[in-house]
Amino acid sequence: MIRDYSNRCFAYVTTKHGGDKVVSFERGGLVFVFNLNTTQAFTDYWVATDVGGDYKLALNSDATEFGGHNRLNPDQIYPAVEPGHNGRRFHLSVYVPPRVVIVLAPK
Repeated sequence: MIRDYSNRCFAYVTTKHGGDKVVSFERGGLVFVFNLNTTQAFTDYWVATDVGGDYKLALNSDATEFGGHNRLNPDQIYPAVEPGHNGRRFHLSVYVPPRVVIVLAPK
């Protein structure tokens, strides 16, 4: 088991919306987005980040290999753009289906 007690790569939760049931955070240069809503997908959902540039999907729990419905384009590019959001410098606009986790990595 690997344990990482270092806080050098950890950024605080950037989104925690109880009504939407969406949580996002940054860790080790990656952006994690969890849609825990059982019925609602979100189009153009703003996810905050401090790192600009383009992002790509690194993990998509909605992929067919994980038993998902494959609703996300694996080649989609997600630009981190201004204005900022939730105290961060930039935001990513993402589509997040219900009960899906996506991880975005810098391109």
